[in-house]
Amino acid sequence: MGKEAFDFFPLDVHLSDKMELIEAEFGLIGFAVIVKLWMRIYGSRGYYCEFDEEVALMFSHKTGVGVNAVSEILNAAFKRGIFDKTLYEKYKILTSKGIQERCMKMCSRRKRFEVEKKYLLISVPISLENVYIKGENVDISEENVYIFTQSKVKERKVKESKVNKIPAVPEESKKQKHKYGKYKNVLLTDEEIKQLREKLPNDWEKWIETFSEGLELKGYKYNNHYLAILQWEERNRRKETGIRKSKFNNYIDTNKTDYEGLEKKLLDNMLGEQR
Repeated sequence: MGKEAFDFFPLDVHLSDKMELIEAEFGLIGFAVIVKLWMRIYGSRGYYCEFDEEVALMFSHKTGVGVNAVSEILNAAFKRGIFDKTLYEKYKILTSKGIQERCMKMCSRRKRFEVEKKYLLISVPISLENVYIKGENVDISEENVYIFTQSKVKERKVKESKVNKIPAVPEESKKQKHKYGKYKNVLLTDEEIKQLREKLPNDWEKWIETFSEGLELKGYKYNNHYLAILQWEERNRRKETGIRKSKFNNYIDTNKTDYEGLEKKLLDNMLGEQR
């Protein structure tokens, strides 16, 4: 448990309409999954928690709720604003304005509470002098600097402009696509090539050539060649292994989930934890 974690968090006696709808749609299992996710958030970072595919699998195993059911409930929670979908898609974290507001109230007695600027959905009150915001605008020559007001942010930007730094690579250059493959028809940025080498270290070049031939022979049209190559490789891997991988947050349910059975299993698990 990190130093930002809390041992408890407030839970209203009267459910909000958002939670009422979750319970109406998924029954007790929906309510329990959301509360378990809140427990994970407040018990880890305090104001957010990581929740990528691997964490989702572990969460599913620990709660006894299938990963597909968790995905359904989480998608409904995003839809109703219980969790922020934008930060989840960008950073694979779970948080919300309400969670962060409650966190700020709860951390008032802490000597020090650190937060990441890029994960914030709220403005930290100036009165909370124990809250330290870590972010891109913090002066590199000052350690543990926290932001009081917007004027402080502007002041740091002025200071940084006076420090000799290596010129940043223009954003346009980062987005510029280059031609790859036998037929020079695969369009990828330098960053996308870097990502392919990391994700497919043993055969990234092979997949570029395979994709290039496919484009030339079949005339396929894709808006994003990088994502298309990853999709081709994944489909081939599934075909070879015979394993159907669940796409978390992109799950399309073709079979009705047995929520009554899941409720019973979850209740048994929760009662077992209290014994």
